[in-house]
Amino acid sequence: CVCLNSQTACGEMALRVLGIGAGDEVIVPAYTYSASASIVDHVGAKIVFVDVQEGCLEMDYDKMEAAITEKTKAIIPVDLGGVPCDYDKIFAIVEKKKALFQPNNEIQKAIGRVAVCADTAHAFGASWHGKMCGSIADFSSFSFHAVKNFTTAEGGCATWRHIDGIDDEVIYKQFQLLSLQELEKNQNTIIFQSLSREHLLFLFQQD
Repeated sequence: CVCLNSQTACGEMALRVLGIGAGDEVIVPAYTYSASASIVDHVGAKIVFVDVQEGCLEMDYDKMEAAITEKTKAIIPVDLGGVPCDYDKIFAIVEKKKALFQPNNEIQKAIGRVAVCADTAHAFGASWHGKMCGSIADFSSFSFHAVKNFTTAEGGCATWRHIDGIDDEVIYKQFQLLSLQELEKNQNTIIFQSLSREHLLFLFQQD
């Protein structure tokens, strides 16, 4: 796992590690906190809202399935109030639609389908069919805000399941690198890693 300053940061980093950006779509439930959706905008992807079920605050899974296109790269299920979503249905749907999936990077290619990036801000300590939240979705993001089940006043934690063909250390390093705005300290030298020209100009223009 990687600890960051918030669930929002963890959720955004997961999308960035997956290489999600402009031209991609990410499915988000219509009923959630704004951060579940804003992170999609932060990485430049398109937010695709899916309405909730009648009589339930979870996503309508039939509508979620219908919303998946060849541009869909991730789904962000939200465990509202600490109640896990129906991950059996979610994983069955992304497996069913995997023929549409077009990966952008090696991690997406290794997953081989739309990634499930759970917003587990409310769900620290919750479980689904004997599995603890944080070990169910491909990526999970917890909140340690003052009103959450476990708090450090502020903070968050990102977890992920092992992905066959991808070293967990590679994912861990990517999270660390992105959390430092893609700067790496190596032998007392700061090395820029894959920063765009616009990012570099922004950094050097700062006082």
